[in-house]
Amino acid sequence: MKSPKSAFEKIKLLIVQDCYSAAATVSLLIEAGFELNWQQVSTEADYLAHLNANLDLILVDDYQTQLTTTEALKLWIKHKLTIPVLIINGEANISKAVTAIKAGASNYLTTAEMERLPLVVEQVLQEQFNFCVQLRRCIHESEQQLQKLITENPDGIIVVDEQGVVQFVNPAALKLLQKSTTQLLGESLGFPVVNGDYLEVDIPQSQGQIVIAQMRVSQIFWQGMTAYLVSLRDITKLKQAEEERVKLLEETQAANRAKDEFLAVLSHELRTPLNPIVGWSQLISGGTLNQTQIQQGIEIIQRNAMLQAQLIEDILELSRIIRGKLQLEVSKVDLSKIVDNALGNLHLAAQAKSIEIITHCDRNVGLVYGDATRLQQIIWNLLSNAVKFTPDRGRVEVTLKKSDRTVQLQVKDNGKGIEPEFLSHVFDYFCQAENVTSRAFGGLGLGLAIVRHLVELHGGSVTAHSDGIGQGATFIISLPTNNSFDDSSSEESLS
Repeated sequence: MKSPKSAFEKIKLLIVQDCYSAAATVSLLIEAGFELNWQQVSTEADYLAHLNANLDLILVDDYQTQLTTTEALKLWIKHKLTIPVLIINGEANISKAVTAIKAGASNYLTTAEMERLPLVVEQVLQEQFNFCVQLRRCIHESEQQLQKLITENPDGIIVVDEQGVVQFVNPAALKLLQKSTTQLLGESLGFPVVNGDYLEVDIPQSQGQIVIAQMRVSQIFWQGMTAYLVSLRDITKLKQAEEERVKLLEETQAANRAKDEFLAVLSHELRTPLNPIVGWSQLISGGTLNQTQIQQGIEIIQRNAMLQAQLIEDILELSRIIRGKLQLEVSKVDLSKIVDNALGNLHLAAQAKSIEIITHCDRNVGLVYGDATRLQQIIWNLLSNAVKFTPDRGRVEVTLKKSDRTVQLQVKDNGKGIEPEFLSHVFDYFCQAENVTSRAFGGLGLGLAIVRHLVELHGGSVTAHSDGIGQGATFIISLPTNNSFDDSSSEESLS
């Protein structure tokens, strides 16, 4: 280790003394072998003008100066300097010496001990030199520990200087930014860094994805300079989970609203056929009607009783589906015959609205495994919906064809159409495009939900397409053919 004399080269010395005493002090130190770069001051203004962190030693002798030892130490403390201060006093005052040492002075000499000054100066400088060496070692060790900590940190850590130039980057940051060390070191980070920042940033990925990172900025001391530590934490999954939670909450709330609306529709639909039943029953029992009127009343009662029975059957059907109690009677079925039967039953309803029904039915589509009654229910539901929602003098087109290993039924109309935002919910339970739909067209709105469930029980699929309101709708059912739908697997799925 170098001696203080050689370690400091020319010692930068600030002497608070009168000119004559300062000259004697400097001469004494030079004779002892010290190389000095010194400045003498005797006033507070001069002292403050030369007081700085580049000094190696301050020597204070308040004899015949305007600045006292106490004032000099107070200013030294105010400037938060670590430069050693040596006090020289004309008298051996233990109280003053203790006060000066407590205030931060490194040593205390009397004028009578001036011959010891070179030895004391060397001792003070040696202590300061040792302190600096130890301080550098501690700083180096701390920086190594910090670098190890941030290198192994799972969060992305980047150190930038005050100009925003990258000085260090850990592996996690390289992975997050999808860049190499050479691409980042010495380059601008690319976005402003402000001490205390706590925000979210979007980081583009090579596959076109976006990673959402939480960014924190802290000011640090890095390799002898002021710098900023930028911490990047990938919170993409947290944000996705939060979005999923919000979406699930919204869906739950929407489902609850749909159930409430369904109950309102249910109460209305169950009351609707009761009113004519009760009204005509009272009229008939009153004995004031002729035979023609009585017959008319009976027909109205029967029609509304059948309507209410169908409503109740839909509710029971829904209950069986929800509880998993719905079972199929599976056999080989000719789907073209079921389509013909459904079209025959629908003829009068279509004729009443002057709706043209166009059919393209392949009679050689083959057999499917299924429940004939349930398949009839599926097809009837789609066809009756098409007629119901198609205006007078409209058109319904029915196509039955074979496609690969499936039989495909398509029902297309030029009627009311479906709103784009509702299209994905058209097969949901308790869900209707508008609250007024059931009021205008009747029914509980369960038909399509039941259709989807029945089709899936048959191993098939059903889809809906529409270009929007007033553009009509198309429903397509795909069912596996005889050689692609296994008896045993179907029965297992339906039990």
